Amino acid sequence: MEMEAINGILASQYKAGLRMLFQAIEKTPSEHWNSEEFTNPIWQIAYHTLWGVKFYLSPGPEKFEPWKEAIEGAESLGGAQE
Repeated sequence: MEMEAINGILASQYKAGLRMLFQAIEKTPSEHWNSEEFTNPIWQIAYHTLWGVKFYLSPGPEKFEPWKEAIEGAESLGGAQE
């Protein structure tokens, strides 16, 4: 399989995953968005997912630039950031 085809497949899978995340965010009732019922509120799980997408699509860890308005440590779920 050619690299161009592989790149297209990977891009379509990323886009499909992000569409599903968007749909889940839209369907989440606002009262659940900040719920303390679980270790991580829903907003943090969504943030973690988007942070990871940006991180893994960057050229490398040393080139990764978080968003200017990033919430320090919010990308880490359930543990200390190292």
